[in-house]
Amino acid sequence: MESFRTIQNCCISEFLGTMLFVFCGTASTLRFDTETPPSKESIGFAFGLSFAVLLNLTASWSCGYFNTAVTIARMIRRRISPLFGLCCIAVQFVGGILGSGLLYLLSPDNIQKSDLGATRLGVHVPLYTGVCVELIMTFLLVITVLLCADGSRKMSDSETALWSGLVYVGCHLASFHITGCGMNPARSLGPAVISGVWELHWVYWVGPILGSILACLLHYLATNFPVITDEDMAVKGEGIDLDMDLEVVSDKIVIDNDDDHLSDKNMPSPILPDSPRLDQVPTEMKTYM
Repeated sequence: MESFRTIQNCCISEFLGTMLFVFCGTASTLRFDTETPPSKESIGFAFGLSFAVLLNLTASWSCGYFNTAVTIARMIRRRISPLFGLCCIAVQFVGGILGSGLLYLLSPDNIQKSDLGATRLGVHVPLYTGVCVELIMTFLLVITVLLCADGSRKMSDSETALWSGLVYVGCHLASFHITGCGMNPARSLGPAVISGVWELHWVYWVGPILGSILACLLHYLATNFPVITDEDMAVKGEGIDLDMDLEVVSDKIVIDNDDDHLSDKNMPSPILPDSPRLDQVPTEMKTYM
């Protein structure tokens, strides 16, 4: 069970990180020129780089990675307690709403800010496509975080932030025109509350949560049923064939080096002390010989 100080520090970092993440990411979606909308590349890098930088700065305190789907996954995998996770999710929602509200207050009046980067399905995109795309994108992000932060080869905080940020960029490039690339209920909730855009909002809850559960299942299988390689078997001694001939085994362990002649032929014979002659044996012992 986490201490009160740990929960307090993590909640503060999650609140500030989610607020700044939503603010920086959704700010890139504002249209300063009505004829030239922002490109998906600029939006993807804004979300990815801001996530990587903020996560790297708060890695020692953060436990939910500013993402409700990741927090749910860490609760399922028992990396954090349910109470701890619910506290993080609550402050993530508040941080996302305040981040969108801050963007609304600071953005100029002469730009189009009707939706504030609210996530919505693209034109002629079926409902099942939106759910599946959100599931797949969230799955990629969550499994990356789990394997980097909780895998058998645990990476550093900087490496985890870097790889997670790159996943954010790639997912935005792949799915921004399809679903807006939510991957985070807290990120979708903030703009929806401030702008009032609730069109098919449930898609950005069901898809990420299902993707998080699927990532937890794969992470469980990867960590509890690892693939045993030939090197692992050799280390454990399981890779030695017991039916091999003794000569073959001996050939493998003979050191053939021109500088160090360690073969049996070149080894000097042991020098044994001379056996005593009979005339050198004391008289008292001749009787027993």
